[in-house]
Amino acid sequence: MLVDATPGHDLLSFMDAYSGYNQILMHPDDQEKTAFVTERGTFCYKVMPFGLKNAGASYQRLVNKMFTKMLGTTMEVYIDDMLVKSLVAQQHIDHLRQSFDVLNKYGMKLNPTKCSFGISSGKFLGYLVTHRGVEASPDQIRSIESIESPRCIKDALQDFKTYLKSPPLLSKPKDNETLFVYLAVSDTAISAVLVREEENNQHPVYYVSKTLLDAETRYIRLEKLTLALVVAARKLRPYFQCHSIKVLTTYPLKNILHKPELSGRLTKWAVELSEHDISFHPRSAMKSQVLADFIADFTPCENLKAEKELVSLTDDTTIGK
Repeated sequence: MLVDATPGHDLLSFMDAYSGYNQILMHPDDQEKTAFVTERGTFCYKVMPFGLKNAGASYQRLVNKMFTKMLGTTMEVYIDDMLVKSLVAQQHIDHLRQSFDVLNKYGMKLNPTKCSFGISSGKFLGYLVTHRGVEASPDQIRSIESIESPRCIKDALQDFKTYLKSPPLLSKPKDNETLFVYLAVSDTAISAVLVREEENNQHPVYYVSKTLLDAETRYIRLEKLTLALVVAARKLRPYFQCHSIKVLTTYPLKNILHKPELSGRLTKWAVELSEHDISFHPRSAMKSQVLADFIADFTPCENLKAEKELVSLTDDTTIGK
């Protein structure tokens, strides 16, 4: 949602706090809880160190309190990534001055090597935000460029790769607008594409994919499709909460999830999905389905081996907890 609120602004400034966590003082009563032993003695932190379980949440609460009057209008903040935005370029200096006043008030320091001021586009939370919209970051499309071409359809695939690596604009949904979801599965991965329709044309909102674990690769196809929808609902929760969702599929997911005799993981997933306004409709045309299929087929599966090793090293008594 922070990324969606950024496009359409004339000027942007990206700021990064200098060792952000270390700028928060530890409460004196809690300093001893950060103690560590060295050959020269026992020491503890007077400032919040990196690695504490709730450090990120504590830092987010701090910046939310600091910039509460600016958030959502002239500023967006996620942990130590700060963005000042102006719809009109002439107002950008004033908006920067307001943010600097807050930083000075709380004594927060910035890392000048990671700050960019008064630019029209830049990377924010992994996405390239511009005045026109949200584009895929070059880092995100690099894996597409490295896909090996089958010899029999080399030219066709090369053209498809060229099209896909051209950074697309991700569309921002309108309030209360119905969104559509396409699902796809392969032997090792699942994917979903969230799209919106405007003038009978579909525009991508987000892409989601996940490499399947060893046990998940043995799910039947309907279970994999349901898992793809669950993963999309978790990763894109703000969209599923604020919009009606139409799932376009040729599979009877509605009948499966609404069966009273469901048991096991399908019951768990059905309960989880029931909190959203989701309806299922037959897919009348391919449209964005080809993108979902492509993502599922070409999602890297190199993490599969590492995940297997992690499971094999885990005590059996902890797996079911």
